[in-house]
Amino acid sequence: MPAPNPAVYYHVSGNAPAAATTEIVPASGVNTKVVVHSYAEQCGAVDTDSTWKSGATPISGLHANLAKVGRVCGWNPQAWFETAENEALNLTNGAGSAVGYEVVYSVQQKDA
Repeated sequence: MPAPNPAVYYHVSGNAPAAATTEIVPASGVNTKVVVHSYAEQCGAVDTDSTWKSGATPISGLHANLAKVGRVCGWNPQAWFETAENEALNLTNGAGSAVGYEVVYSVQQKDA
């Protein structure tokens, strides 16, 4: 995991399977958190609900993704959402189809 630096941004992409929780960014270490500045989702051939999580705790609302429809949340310097200290950023999908994702994030010190 990269060292905390709010001025450095990282990109990760992939496909998260249906009916599973996928670790998108590993836990960042003691006193650090993963901060998501932009992200995109693209659902496969079947409608699939998705939720972004800090470990097992939801940090986004339920995204009711329609089949073959995408969602793009552009640059947000304050963050769309962030993990709790030393927790992984996860994406949980319901039954349906895989969800492709793109995430731009930073690793930052936990707020005092």
